[in-house]
Amino acid sequence: MKTSRLFCLLALTLQLASPRIQTPLSAAAPVPAQQAYLKASNTGAGDNFGYIVALSGDTLVVGVPNEDSNATGANGNQSDNTATNSGAAYVFVRNGANW
Repeated sequence: MKTSRLFCLLALTLQLASPRIQTPLSAAAPVPAQQAYLKASNTGAGDNFGYIVALSGDTLVVGVPNEDSNATGANGNQSDNTATNSGAAYVFVRNGANW
């Protein structure tokens, strides 16, 4: 997949360096500074982590349309990859400077 960059200046600047790497940046600083490196807890080739993102205040939801995990709900068995391309959503919440 092509590397893409998306800049969104709201309460937070978010840079997508690639479909698999999400990098929140501080919008308050004169020069944006990286706050965190966000990634899936069970990365897999071709999952397309970051294919779509939604940001509202301090909550970031990252869509992963090709995630294969058969886990349901929070903290399910992520190593069971029997549900091909079932998809997933990862929710990250910022508390101060911590994600």
